[in-house]
Amino acid sequence: MRICLLSREYPPETGWGGIGTFTHHLAHGLRELGQEVHVVSLTGNDSASATQKADLDGIIVHRVPIQSLRDRSSLFNFCLPVTRPMLQQTSALWKKLLELHQQKPFDVIECAEHFAEGLFPSMSRVAPLVVRLHTPHSKLVSEKFHNFTPSFDHRVLTMLERLPMMSADILISPSCDLANYVANDLNFSPDRIHIVRNPVNANQFTPEGPKAPTVPGTVNILFVGRLEERKGVYFLIQSVSRVLKACPQARFIFIGSDTKTGKGNGSVLQELKAITVESGAEHAVSFVNQVPLAELPDHYRAADICVLPSLYDNAPMTTIEAMSSGKPVVGTTAGGTKEYVLDQRCGLIVPPADSEALANAIILLCNDTARREQMGVFARKHVIENFTREITAKQSLELYEAAARRFAERQQPAGVYPREPEKLLEDMTTLIDAYEQTLYNMMYTNSWRFRLKHWKNRAAKKFARPRL
Repeated sequence: MRICLLSREYPPETGWGGIGTFTHHLAHGLRELGQEVHVVSLTGNDSASATQKADLDGIIVHRVPIQSLRDRSSLFNFCLPVTRPMLQQTSALWKKLLELHQQKPFDVIECAEHFAEGLFPSMSRVAPLVVRLHTPHSKLVSEKFHNFTPSFDHRVLTMLERLPMMSADILISPSCDLANYVANDLNFSPDRIHIVRNPVNANQFTPEGPKAPTVPGTVNILFVGRLEERKGVYFLIQSVSRVLKACPQARFIFIGSDTKTGKGNGSVLQELKAITVESGAEHAVSFVNQVPLAELPDHYRAADICVLPSLYDNAPMTTIEAMSSGKPVVGTTAGGTKEYVLDQRCGLIVPPADSEALANAIILLCNDTARREQMGVFARKHVIENFTREITAKQSLELYEAAARRFAERQQPAGVYPREPEKLLEDMTTLIDAYEQTLYNMMYTNSWRFRLKHWKNRAAKKFARPRL
């Protein structure tokens, strides 16, 4: 099949986030099965103007800059600061995808539901569409993660995300937990959502191989992920002092980039460091900025226990990477982690937002070397049998073929956009212009300050001296 993976994230240019890492594994898994794989993704540099194309391990990667909205849409940008970048990114991906599809049609298009990457393909119905769930914006807003509030802007983005999910030929989820949430959110049966587990490169994340340096005689507890509330980092840092009382040899390593999602949109890293200083545990905690994927297996191998105390995660890649590296995992019941980490066999599962339960689980494994090793062996076996990228690619390929059959069966009626696909971006721009003009007229009518600014700008343009 000729497959297009539409993803604003694809490493290394855009980093190794969850969606980017998954798309990388899936692309390679499909290529190893002999499929023709194209990835349409964004450039790492937002200001880049030229389209880039590269052949990476037989995968054709097309990188495009963000599609700029018209400069005069200042009020639209001000009122919808979250939706605007989504439209910019999605427009850029769509423009390139349509160009490639018209040169030679794709048999199937896959995209994430996050940030409505499949908005235009779902409206135009140019090819079979597979939407894979990661974490819908509605979930983040409802739980108020990342300081999100149910504003009009966030509700617009949530609505636009729902359209591709409801229009997709096939909808895939990495966990039953997420499938049930989305089915309830969209008001349809969970049976319509297919479960395909997230993969890992089991040949890269292995128990054997080099290890990152550690202090002899210590028990190393590793966290990998962005430093943000949703990952449960505050509860993990609160558990440190309790763990140290029972296991003085314990050492905590946090690997991940800082985020501005703390109090008042401040640095989470600084807040975590302040807590360790206040509790007197700073000697046992170290923070490492995000490391390249190629170096990450070394850190997993050096760890004795891996912890991901998420308040919510659909199916975190870090738990699969840790298990593939032969390490026991302490996770929570929130989200899909419990479906990957078998409690008492691959690790321990505790309630979310419970630093005491988290500390007790870590203490239990700290004091039982044999149990840690036994869990690590079983975790590796569990990954090989269930979560390799070959398994995920084969299951995905079967669903692509089902999507193609369903697409052929329901060619009529067409998508929600009845005109030629080439006109979709133009019509979207016209809609934005109309919204901008409505806002402008409202401000001009009701604000004398705005009228003064209007006439001042008009005068400045009229009497401006020409530039040499």
